[in-house]
Amino acid sequence: MKVLMLTPDYPPHSFGGIAGYVHKLSQNLTQFGVEVHIVVMRCDYFISNTCQYERDGNVYLYRFESKLNRNEGNFVNRWLNNSLMVLPKVNEIIMSHEFDLIHNNDLFTVFVLDDIRDKLNIPIVNTVHGLSAPKTLLEDGGRRYGYFSSHGVITVSHSMEKSLIERYGIVERIRVIHLGAPDVSYPLTKDKRISFAGRLIDDKGADVLIKAIGILKGTGLLNEYKVDIIGDGDQRTYLEELVKEMDLEDCVKFHGYLPNDEAIKYIENASIHVVPSKFEEPFGISATEGMALGALTIVSNRGGLVEFIEHKKNGLIFESENENDLANCISEAILDSKLHESCVKNAYEFTRTHTWKHVAKKTLDFYKTINEIKYRSNRIR
Repeated sequence: MKVLMLTPDYPPHSFGGIAGYVHKLSQNLTQFGVEVHIVVMRCDYFISNTCQYERDGNVYLYRFESKLNRNEGNFVNRWLNNSLMVLPKVNEIIMSHEFDLIHNNDLFTVFVLDDIRDKLNIPIVNTVHGLSAPKTLLEDGGRRYGYFSSHGVITVSHSMEKSLIERYGIVERIRVIHLGAPDVSYPLTKDKRISFAGRLIDDKGADVLIKAIGILKGTGLLNEYKVDIIGDGDQRTYLEELVKEMDLEDCVKFHGYLPNDEAIKYIENASIHVVPSKFEEPFGISATEGMALGALTIVSNRGGLVEFIEHKKNGLIFESENENDLANCISEAILDSKLHESCVKNAYEFTRTHTWKHVAKKTLDFYKTINEIKYRSNRIR
């Protein structure tokens, strides 16, 4: 099978979680004999029509050159400009290959999808990664179009599936495929560290973690612990000031944005990993990374996070936006060694059946289902 994948993001330059999804999914699809061609149309930069071709293992990449500063101009202007920039090359690509299926990733590439869908007349699968835009904005219209113009929809959690149906209504073929965990050996040694990895925006709740650390500092429980905050975003200045205000500079360190392979090392060294999201997290891949890498993973009770974390079985769950509850969970994770050990062991065992190879196999099975339905319907006509 030959698949054309459309994405706004691909490593090493990542704006959000879609980059990691597309990278890990595509690499693992190739293990099942799928040939994957990926058009990378950035959403955080204006791009030119200059395309750079490269290979990432057995994945074929078409990247477009960035020409202005990151996030310059508003989102809609970048969206329309970048769509126009890539269309000539994308049309050249589809004329040079016989693709079996298009896999679109959310809203930013829907104008490109609209241009090529009827030219190819092949099955379309669309992964919806979130519902970030209000219903009244053009961005939500783009996501709605991708939702209804596809032959099959993938979403990353049952929570996300419910939100999609509530907003857009039911589509005939929707499949929940949870995101994957790193395929790593069982971790042996850990430092006395607490990690957070995510964008520094209000939704991700890094401030809740910092406030919880402030509560615990006075108890002496964290005297030997360090807190690593990996990520960047609009709230960074506020969070740094909060750390100073709470006199936590000796134990909390900001590392800024790091590529995934570097960020993973901090989680791998941590004994506790915290995912304190304030919003209905579509999935929360940072949590599965913590589980696979041997950190006792503590999550808020929002969205898809609670679909794979069971309280006191393979992790801990606290009430979202409640720093006191989070402080209690961190305290329990440190003081109860038997609970810590059992949660870490159970979490690791869970991730062995939820790796990216498992995700790729489920996705390929969905491709085949949609492919058969599409061509069966064509024969009926």
